[in-house]
Amino acid sequence: MNQAYIALGSNIEPRLEYLQLAIQRLKEHRSIQIKKVSGIYETAPVGFTDQNDFLNMAARIETTLSPPLELLDTCQEIEHSLGRKREIKWGGPRTIDLDILLYNQENIETERLTLPHPSMHERAFVLMPLMDINHHLYLSHIEKDVSTLISEMSLKEKEGVVQCNKIDGGKRIKAYRKLKGYTQIGFAKELGMSVSQLGDIERGKRVPTLETLEKISEQLDISIQELEPKK
Repeated sequence: MNQAYIALGSNIEPRLEYLQLAIQRLKEHRSIQIKKVSGIYETAPVGFTDQNDFLNMAARIETTLSPPLELLDTCQEIEHSLGRKREIKWGGPRTIDLDILLYNQENIETERLTLPHPSMHERAFVLMPLMDINHHLYLSHIEKDVSTLISEMSLKEKEGVVQCNKIDGGKRIKAYRKLKGYTQIGFAKELGMSVSQLGDIERGKRVPTLETLEKISEQLDISIQELEPKK
């Protein structure tokens, strides 16, 4: 089984739903297993700045797709299915973007794919989600791990990547939970988490993963857009 890390991003509404759908498409692929996903971060656009802010996240997967170009084909098929258009060559608006960052720490350079991703170590909006998944993740091509790279970044770079604040969303979760007649204990059990974890989400102290948001959306029978993160 091959291990890979994928960065996901969207800046066309509904941004959160596009991330959700992309994760779901990866889950549904018979040759891919999602092992862990990061929190969600809001990021100002880089390069072409006349566009909306992005929501960014990352996922660690295991896959039998080999060589890596097969995984690239799958990612691009998902992008196409979710309406991705490449009207601006670099950095334009997109419904969804799936970038392969690492594949078994292999070094690959082709016309279509370069691995490790050549600029991943320079982008806070890539490194901070990766930190959620594995802060000891070692990037052999630059001989540093993710936590070291983030510590070396300027405060300005890191401040431009904001972990989505779920205070408002947490209040809505609590209100909908009560409306549906769930106690906090009962709802936590349905979600497969502790009461204290659910309490932290409802108070805005914990940012739920995308999987948790999906479970909440399903249990409360509300659109995931209701939980759209805000700065």
